[in-house]
Parts: sequence; structure tokens; C-alpha cells
Amino acid sequence: MIERKVELQEAVDVLIEMLDARVTDYISLKAQLPSFGTAVDDALAKYLTALEEFVQGTVVWYYKCPRMSSFFLI
Repeated sequence: MIERKVELQEAVDVLIEMLDARVTDYISLKAQLPSFGTAVDDALAKYLTALEEFVQGTVVWYYKCPRMSSFFLI
């Protein structure tokens, strides 16, 4: 909000656009990966799956964990 001098909703919209661009880039680059042979391809597929699950898990964790902001106001 401060960097772009915008209100909250516009800042959220910008963030959504940025995240969408990163996901689109990731999907595109992932589709362009060449084959490195069966063993490496299998290991790479497992790594990419773990990476994707880590990112999703971080999002879920963020929204499911209670915030402690009120704790610091005491």
C-alpha cells in the first residue's frame, strides 16, 4: 500500500496479480523441463510435488493458525 500509494483493495488486487503471474510462470517452466532420464525425472517429479505441497501447506498453516497480535498489545 505504501510503496504503490494505493488503498487496501488495490494492494490486494496487485498482490493477486503478482501471485498469479508467478504461478503461471511456474506452470510454464515446469512444462518446458526436458527429460533427464527415468531416475532423475522420477526424483524431480517427487521434488516438485513436495515443493507444491509445501507452498500449499504454508498457505493453509497461515490461515488456520491463531494470530497472536492481541497478545503483543497487552
